Amino acid sequence: MQQIRLIAAVDQNYGIGYKNNLLFKKPEDLKMFKHITLGQIVIMGRKTFESIGKPLPDRINIVLSSDKSYAPQGVCVASSMIQAIDYCSGFKNERDVYIIGGGSLYAETINKSDGIILTEFREKATQVDTYFPSINEKIFKLEKILYLTPEIKVKYYIRHDRRTV
Repeated sequence: MQQIRLIAAVDQNYGIGYKNNLLFKKPEDLKMFKHITLGQIVIMGRKTFESIGKPLPDRINIVLSSDKSYAPQGVCVASSMIQAIDYCSGFKNERDVYIIGGGSLYAETINKSDGIILTEFREKATQVDTYFPSINEKIFKLEKILYLTPEIKVKYYIRHDRRTV
């Protein structure tokens, strides 16, 4: 069954970005992100895509934009999350879907997702203008924690009502 998960990296206060850039670009986290999303579908907002600057290789890239003329090469552009998910369903069970940002897209999809993969840094960023939404513990339970380094931990959350195949 195709799963929809949010994946993000946060500071101590759940900050995720500043001026359309990540707060942290640590090799351990970037390597894990690549390992998890490789061969899968990634959905992002236009600003997130533009901050990356190009489609992520070896993944199906879907960019949400309300601009009907927006058509960067190498990505599928959807005008809504519903349209993006409809496109993803064409791949059936072959690929999972990862929401990779930005903040408003996380907020829109968090309580509709099947899980969350959250890298937490012990650091507190000095400048933050975008935050990850709070995780509702009535919907999600912490499944496991993985330490990439003593300062970087990854938390895996799943829905309480998640059905297994």
